[in-house]
Amino acid sequence: MTNTKSNIIRFPVVGRSSKKPDTPSPGAAFLDAVKMIQDAPALPSNKTRRGKSLPSQSVEGDNNTQVAGERVVHQSIKGSGNVQIGGAVGRVTVHASKAPRIEIAAPFGSIGADPAFRARIESLIKQINEYRHKRLGKSFKFGALYGELAKAFGLAPKSWRDIWLFDESMAPEVIHWLEAKLNNTQQGRIDRAARGEAYMHTRGHLFKIETDYLAQLGWNDDYATMQREIVTGKESRRHMTDAEFRHWVGYLRRALEAMYGESTN
Repeated sequence: MTNTKSNIIRFPVVGRSSKKPDTPSPGAAFLDAVKMIQDAPALPSNKTRRGKSLPSQSVEGDNNTQVAGERVVHQSIKGSGNVQIGGAVGRVTVHASKAPRIEIAAPFGSIGADPAFRARIESLIKQINEYRHKRLGKSFKFGALYGELAKAFGLAPKSWRDIWLFDESMAPEVIHWLEAKLNNTQQGRIDRAARGEAYMHTRGHLFKIETDYLAQLGWNDDYATMQREIVTGKESRRHMTDAEFRHWVGYLRRALEAMYGESTN
């Protein structure tokens, strides 16, 4: 057998390569993309730079109420209604078509800022006015007490509400003054005398007092009946004389004082 050579000439292919290009893995491509984002220059911000603003309040209109915060540097109001201002105020400008009524909220540490003091004073004022109205009828002047209160503490009659701005250390003095006024009313003198053991209550009023005392003591009917028999020798009120009933109510009052720690014994 004779070997023959093939007369085939092989030419290189121009522009083509038999070698495959290097293709990055998906993970490497992701890291490259992240790096490009991180290396990119930051875009300019469109946010407007704002300076430090000062507290300011402004209200326009009639019958508006404005309450200031902890500290107000400037406050301006236009209207014909009342104006209320609270907190530390640097400057206040009020433009109104008629004289406004301006009230200052009671600051911390004042009588008006303490709920207990304020409630006690308001209660005394209300009770005094009720007693006076009961005695005087149509001739009673509601504002008389406010004028007396203002005068007693160096205020103008119409400025009695400034009492609420007094330091809370003044509260006992204001309360004592009002209590003296209350005790000096006709009904107040009766009530004060009634607190004494020697005062002769009517039987009907004694029953009301007994009911109130028993409720405060928390005694049920069975226990109250047992104690009544021990004290008076009678189980029922209807079998008790007026003197025995007064003695029984006096016993309840002393038991109540002992419960509240007010007993002198």
